[in-house]
Amino acid sequence: MLFLPQDKLWDRYLKELEMKAVGSDLVNSNSVTIYCKNCDQKLCLGSDLRKKGSNYIADEKSMQDKVTVQKKKEQMDFRYDTHIG
Repeated sequence: MLFLPQDKLWDRYLKELEMKAVGSDLVNSNSVTIYCKNCDQKLCLGSDLRKKGSNYIADEKSMQDKVTVQKKKEQMDFRYDTHIG
């Protein structure tokens, strides 16, 4: 079993915090542009996105003119072993 002194653990913790802070500053939301993956049309800037839970929501008024909503395909029914035979 490995035991580290408290000061080394604290130094490691501070370095991890610093790395996380540097990583989050690398992407400026104003420098990000969102494009459609099918037609490469510009949709919005990264500054127009808002995070809600684990989802990102576009907060641009003209987004509805740029996007079409498609109905999801019907889910396929799965067979159970009681129906086989």
